[in-house]
Amino acid sequence: MTDKKTIEINDEVEQAFREGLRLGIERGWEGCKNSQKVLAQRLERGKIEIKGKLPSLNDYIAACRTNPHVGAKMKQETEQLIIIQLAKMKPITSPAIIHFEWHEKTCRRDKDNVAAGKKFVLDAMQKAGKLVNDNNKYIAGFTDRFTYGGDYGVTITVEAVKE
Repeated sequence: MTDKKTIEINDEVEQAFREGLRLGIERGWEGCKNSQKVLAQRLERGKIEIKGKLPSLNDYIAACRTNPHVGAKMKQETEQLIIIQLAKMKPITSPAIIHFEWHEKTCRRDKDNVAAGKKFVLDAMQKAGKLVNDNNKYIAGFTDRFTYGGDYGVTITVEAVKE
């Protein structure tokens, strides 16, 4: 059994990789030319920051149990706050992997409850016309990452997978 290692690819790593490819292409390295084509065909990236504390799954369940109208109002208000912040986002029109980086002040809220906020985000993206649909045709997958000690919010990175 082999151990799988994961490497976090951030913007700096990707920029260095692209710069290396550019230099290789300029020097006529055939492997770099092919890698550049594959990279260009495979992905486009977009990043958007949503500021503020989204309701957790426990918050939403409690609101719905109080009264279905209270839960619906919470969802609607949360989506409206997100829609305002999605104004500069380019629409997603092809299958995409969406990476969520959840920013929390403390470790008090469970990760699964925090990550349930993606329901609010995806529904808001649809209502804002930034996502055609959140079904399997347009969403190829998700990743979740958590950081602690700053302001509440979520950074969304869209990796559009071209076929």
